[in-house]
Order: sequence, then structure tokens, then C-alpha cells
Amino acid sequence: MLRAYQRVRLQQYPHLRLLQAELKTALLPASFAMGRLARFIARLSATDKAVLLADLSDEKTSLLFANKNELMAISQANTIDEALIQSTQAYCSQNLTTAEVGEFLLNQSLNPPHQLSVTISDFAIEQAWARARLWRALGAIKAIYPPHLKYDHETGLHEACDPIILSGSAFSDKLKAHQCLAVALDGILPPHGISTIAMDDNHLLRALGTLADKEPLLVVQMLELDSFRNLASVVSVDNQNYEDHALLDLELVLPEDDTRQYFQAGRNQLCKIDTRGIESMRVYLAPGRFSDVGMGMVGLGGWISVPDTELGLIIDARGRPLILPETLRRARKLAKLAVGFGWLR
Repeated sequence: MLRAYQRVRLQQYPHLRLLQAELKTALLPASFAMGRLARFIARLSATDKAVLLADLSDEKTSLLFANKNELMAISQANTIDEALIQSTQAYCSQNLTTAEVGEFLLNQSLNPPHQLSVTISDFAIEQAWARARLWRALGAIKAIYPPHLKYDHETGLHEACDPIILSGSAFSDKLKAHQCLAVALDGILPPHGISTIAMDDNHLLRALGTLADKEPLLVVQMLELDSFRNLASVVSVDNQNYEDHALLDLELVLPEDDTRQYFQAGRNQLCKIDTRGIESMRVYLAPGRFSDVGMGMVGLGGWISVPDTELGLIIDARGRPLILPETLRRARKLAKLAVGFGWLR
């Protein structure tokens, strides 16, 4: 299959023959290299959690899930259709019509490198579009691998993933760190349990995937050198008992002087705990009776170690599915949340 793909590409781009001869190496499809790296990281993991790579470029959207036994992947062209426009409008924090959202997306698709966002509405549409692309890709990959991927359109991703690595121009060139995190949380819907979300600023996924088969030790060294920027550690709280309001209690132990801090996360809350500059903070998760934080069973808690990340520890207790108010009330509430958390700045 790879050889057939190689022949097609060499016919389409004859200059690749010169590059191949100069480098004295075979061509490897970029998506195949990303899949190889996902499998490589999954095999290195000491847990049974899957690895999720999400790549959003100007041309396509790629998602890859990998664990120790299998790889699931999809790559979709960024086609603009009515369903995507409506989904983008649903995610948008501004009160815009489908015509306004569609006009922006179609203009952007005609000339993506030069379509700049200048207003709050433009930025809101751009971020909502990234969320909608992830949502559409998850639905498509679920249709291909129905028995293997634990994903539901309403309740989100029930697969335990760690790490989640974001890449592509839609993240690295257009969004700040907190905006990338917001897109990942809303587009994927919080993955089950505890996850680390990282950013591939230097577009190393494909290069490391190419090296994984030939120089695995070098790839391990690159991963240990923090080649990816850690955005945040995320704890997703799942609780279907709507009478339970205190979903999670947290106890933080600071490594410098062993002092302790206490926090509580309630229903429909998105909490941020600053851990910047702290290399390894120990946190005890004490979920409520009906809360699941990915420790193996509902109501079970325990100690976790939180690494130093740019945005700190995020507690997502908004619930599954995300219930949004309608029309103008929905837009005002989303805008207030986005500005308060810094998503639009």
C-alpha cells in the first residue's frame, strides 16, 4: 500500500525523485509517520490509556488514536457544508446567523493564508470552526471503528487518553495557549479521567514518527526533553446525579514546604488551579459518591502527580452532555464564560 502511494506521489510531483535521491531515503506519508509516533508513545506508556493526536491544518483535519494493541485514524478535507456551518454556529460565543458564519468560512476556504481575523466575531468563528472540525472528525472515526472507539455524539469521548497532543496551523499559528485548550476541551468533549494536553509548536510529530522506526532512542530523548509544550493537566468529572452539587474535593500539597491547599469543584464549573513553576505537585482527588474522575470506578479517588504546565490544573465539571442555553441567552452566557476564562483575548 505504501509503495503504491509512493508511486502516485512521485508521478504527481516529479521533483520528489530528486529529493529522494539526494537524501538517499524512501518517502513516507505524513499521516503514516504520525500514526507510527502515536503507537510508539502508547508502547512507552506505563498505563493502558490511549494516545490522541489532533492535527488541524488549513487543508485537512487529522485524528489518531493509538494504544498498545491498535491504531485508529482519520483524515478529512476541510470542506464547508451546511452541517459544519450549523455546528460552528452552535459553538460560537457570539450571536451570529448561519449566513454570517458561512460567509466567513467560505471566504477563509478560498484564501486561507491571507484571511485574517480582526474582530471579536471573526475570532469567535475561527475558534468555533476548530471545535466543529474536531467534532465532525470524531463522528467520522466512530463510524469507521464503531466497536472500538468509546465515543458518543452527546456525551463525548469516554476513552481515557494521555497525552493529547495538538498540532497544525489552526492551533500553533492562530490561537493562544488558553484558546487551544478551550478548543480541545469543547471539540473533543473532556476525555475520560485525567489527561495531559500538550502542543506541538515546532511541528515535530511527523519528523519524530519517521525516526521512530530507525532511531527509537533519539525519539525517546526528544520526548524526555519536553519537545512538546505542556498546556495543562485536565481532570474531567463525570456525574449523572443532578442532585449532587459538590462533585470533587481537592487537596494540594506544595513540594517546597509541604503546605496544603484545599479546593472544591461544583456542578457546571470549569476551574483553574495555577501550578506554574512547580515541578511536581501532589494532588489528592476526593470525588463525590456519584462522581467519576477516571480512577477505576465511580466515587473512587486517590493521589496524582501534576507536572509543571503553562495553564496549570484544569477541573472540568461541566458535565456530559454540555447543556447550552438557547439563542441569545446561549450566546451571552458563552461570551461571558469565554471572556472570563480568557478564551477570546
